[in-house]
Amino acid sequence: MGVTLSTITNHAGVFDNPVLEPIHWPSWVAPGTLPPDGLPDDVAHREVPGQRTEVKTGFTIGVAVNIAFSERFSLQPELSYIRKGAQTRYSVSAMTTVVGSGVERGSRSWGDGKVTLEYLELPVLARYNFPSKSTIATFFVVAGPVVSMGIGGQVRSDAGYVSYTRNNNTDLSNGSGQSYSEASFARRGSVKFEDATFSNNGRDLYVNSRYDVGAQIGGGVALIQHLVIDVRYSRGFISVYDRYSNARNQTLQVSLGVPLIF
Repeated sequence: MGVTLSTITNHAGVFDNPVLEPIHWPSWVAPGTLPPDGLPDDVAHREVPGQRTEVKTGFTIGVAVNIAFSERFSLQPELSYIRKGAQTRYSVSAMTTVVGSGVERGSRSWGDGKVTLEYLELPVLARYNFPSKSTIATFFVVAGPVVSMGIGGQVRSDAGYVSYTRNNNTDLSNGSGQSYSEASFARRGSVKFEDATFSNNGRDLYVNSRYDVGAQIGGGVALIQHLVIDVRYSRGFISVYDRYSNARNQTLQVSLGVPLIF
C-alpha cells in the first residue's frame, strides 16, 4: 500500500460545465438551469479560462508476484487499486469602461475543484537487483508497461462569481446608478467512464477513456527481506478526455510492502 501524488496534464475537466460559470452562459440560459433541449456543442465544449491544474493526493493498495530468473533479474506482475486525478483552481477578473458614457462594468469569477479517478491497474515490470554485500539492504530498479481500467470516481467543486455595473455620471451616494450581483455553486457528482461530453444533471463528470496504457519506472530498497520501500513515476499515454488531446494521467507513488515468501 502507498500514497500517491497525481495530476492530469494540461486539463482536469472539472470546470467544463457551464452551470458552474454563469458569466459565460448564453444569455438565454437562466442561472442554475439548463435549457430543455440541452446545450449546443460549442457551449458544452467551452472551458473556463485561467484554470490551473495542480497535484492531488491519493492512495494505492495491491499485490505483486516476483518471478526470479536469476539473483539479479526478475519479472514482477502486479494488480492494484489506485486513486488518481487532479486539483483545479481558477480566478478570472475583468473590468470594462464604455468610452464617453462613464459606465463601468466589472466581474470576478473563481473556482476550486477536485476530480478523483479510480482505477484497477496491471503493471508488468522488469526488476533488476543491484549487487550488494549487505545482508540488510538490497537496492533495485523497476520499469515496464501498465494497463489501467477506470471503475469510478468523484468530482467535487465550489465556484462563484460577483459582477457590478456602475454609472459614474450619477449620484452614487444613494445607491442609484449601480447594480451588484453574486452567486455561488457547489458541485458534488460522480465520474462516469462513458463516451459522452456533457452531464445533463450538471453534476457528474464524463471521462471518455475507460482504459489507459502507460509506463512505470522507479526503484526501491528491500530491507532484511521483510520490508520493501518503493518509489515510482507513472505516465499514461491515452488522453482522459476526447476533447483534450493532452489530458493524460501522471502519478508519483511511494509504497510500503511486505513480501510473502513461500
